[in-house]
Amino acid sequence: MISNSFYNSDCLRRRCAGALRRTTSRTLSAVRVITNSGKFGHIINDLNTHSSNLEFTISGLDLRPAQIKVLVNNVENNASLKALSMSRKNLTDVEGKEICEKLEKNQTLERLEMEGTLRCYLGNRLGPVTLQSLARLLRLNDTIRFVDLERNNILEDPTSGQKDYKAIDELVDALMVNETVLYINLNNTGLNAKCSKKLRDIFQTNKTLTLLDL
Repeated sequence: MISNSFYNSDCLRRRCAGALRRTTSRTLSAVRVITNSGKFGHIINDLNTHSSNLEFTISGLDLRPAQIKVLVNNVENNASLKALSMSRKNLTDVEGKEICEKLEKNQTLERLEMEGTLRCYLGNRLGPVTLQSLARLLRLNDTIRFVDLERNNILEDPTSGQKDYKAIDELVDALMVNETVLYINLNNTGLNAKCSKKLRDIFQTNKTLTLLDL
């Protein structure tokens, strides 16, 4: 026999759970409306329908992290966008990693710009985690020709402040086998002389890369 107290508490839990589901559903719907509205909504629609402009920049748009995530998810399978500029958008190292991971399947994009600004709080803060993901991307992707990471402290972990030189080694290894990239901008990224030498030595093997800006 089920006591009234047990029944009432069980009933209350079910009611609370139902209310939470309804609230969560309304919240998610609101997020979708906010992140996909206005000019940004048109951009997402163009990416989904493969009718976007050849070049797209978000440098002048005030986008929230949720909108950046939506944008990158839609670039993943897009077949019309040739250039993506995400410079000076306060991107974190984790967000840089996600961008590179999403582009692994993309077979159209040729130009990726994620320039930072070392002295500005709005600048990207991309570090070794992003660099490792970029190295993997350049191993898998055969369309990207131009990469810009200028003014990102790519060797320094943004959280610990520790230097991570393995990321540079992974990038060097990737460029040894990459046959597509023509230009990489790593100017003002905190590279020391040893890292710069490793990168310059790439030209002995890679006959496609034409300019490496250090």
